Amino acid sequence: MGSRGPAVQLLQTALSRAGVYEDAADGVFCQSARTAVRAFQDANALTSDGIVGRDTWRALKPYLNRTLTYAVKPGDTLSALAARQGVTLGEVLAANPLIADPDYIFPGLILTLPWPGSVITSAIAYSSEIMAANIAALQSRFGFLECSVAGASLLGRDILYLRFGRGGVNVVYNAAHHANEWITAPHLMRFIEQLCTAKARGEELLGIPANRLYDLLSLYAVPMVNPDGVDLVTGQLKPDSAAYQQAYAIRGELPFPSGWKANIRGVDLNNNYPALFEKGKEEKEKLGTNRPGPRDYTGSHALSEPESAHMVSLTNAVNPALTIALHTQGREIYWRFESITPPGSLRIGEAMAAASGYTLTDPPGASYGGYKDWFILAKNRPGFTVEAGQGVNPLPIEDFEEDYKEVAPILMAGMREILRSL
Repeated sequence: MGSRGPAVQLLQTALSRAGVYEDAADGVFCQSARTAVRAFQDANALTSDGIVGRDTWRALKPYLNRTLTYAVKPGDTLSALAARQGVTLGEVLAANPLIADPDYIFPGLILTLPWPGSVITSAIAYSSEIMAANIAALQSRFGFLECSVAGASLLGRDILYLRFGRGGVNVVYNAAHHANEWITAPHLMRFIEQLCTAKARGEELLGIPANRLYDLLSLYAVPMVNPDGVDLVTGQLKPDSAAYQQAYAIRGELPFPSGWKANIRGVDLNNNYPALFEKGKEEKEKLGTNRPGPRDYTGSHALSEPESAHMVSLTNAVNPALTIALHTQGREIYWRFESITPPGSLRIGEAMAAASGYTLTDPPGASYGGYKDWFILAKNRPGFTVEAGQGVNPLPIEDFEEDYKEVAPILMAGMREILRSL
């Protein structure tokens, strides 16, 4: 009782899907939530104590994953089971990648059966814990989706990345460099989910066959570059923790924690890359930013932070033909660095702008040390920063669906156009 934060919202979402909770997922474990937990525990032969422990979470997992475990009965067929679940045969096969022959199943075989609907919890404040739960849910439904760890954040949180595709053309998409731009993480996660769903169903996504993309291209997606900072802003990091207190001490005049952009040490990650870093550091110091704080501090030297260093290592290992970094806000696409315009960048950027209604432009004022800047400078290949949505950061979660309608075509256009150029 009294617990608060994204984990409680995740619990409330699962209880709602289980049909025992009707209130809003407000992130407060109040009496109605506790009553719902007890109702769920009673229905699942668990100790009815109203406390969400290991066994209760395990029982709730199918509602988070939108799957159920099923033992095949005599007379069952995969097609009939898929129809009963309201999904396609392809989706059932994607959730059960070890089935070699869909016409041969036998009684007692244990299947994972998906049911319709998105597993991405886009209606609640995102956190690294919720993202990890969403990734586990996606992998339970799509056996072809890979997940790996690029490295660890300052607080030891995994910087996870997903791989969709087995083709030889690599692209890297990333999100949530800035803590108060966390909404970009579920944007990228939703895009991955839609790609996977379209592949499993044998369908197109925004006019492109997903199976063709999977065969020709490999998308490496890093949904949350800055997990510590995101957890600070969204409430996963608790006020009594040492990390929270250290951030609070250098919060400055911005609203806290909602105004926090930096990593947990107070370094703005998108100013920490080796792209005229010293010039960027000098510019920030002229404006009075010369120490750790909630935003704009470049760090003592380029790649001083593990998060930015891991992004460079991953990008170098993947050696992508194109990168996109999701930020908020402004409905703009930044496409070059200084006077460097990699081959194909303008054409790809114009296609992204046409698909979304965003403006293809340059950042206002001098901009150095960003991920996109480093990629263009180091590789001379197309790299883009997308400023999604409109308003004041952090953008309200209520804007998620409308903003995503513009973000998804940009991400798809990037993959389509890079394939056309090669």
